[in-house]
Amino acid sequence: MLRRYRGRYDIKKAFADGDDVCLLYDLKTNGPKAFMSSWYQVKQGKIVSIQTVFGPRAFGPPPGKGSDQSQAK
Repeated sequence: MLRRYRGRYDIKKAFADGDDVCLLYDLKTNGPKAFMSSWYQVKQGKIVSIQTVFGPRAFGPPPGKGSDQSQAK
């Protein structure tokens, strides 16, 4: 799955517990990198569920551009 999306995935750690797999990684794109964690549930050799957690700040506008704070000044 990671190969299908643009950007580079720098995997920091992988954990497995039965049919559950957790990856901790940096997603590096043309913009800023984002630290992410994904939990994959596998059944019969196929991924059936993915839950990903990341800080959305890396995908938003740069500080001071397009934010409410820049309008308040």
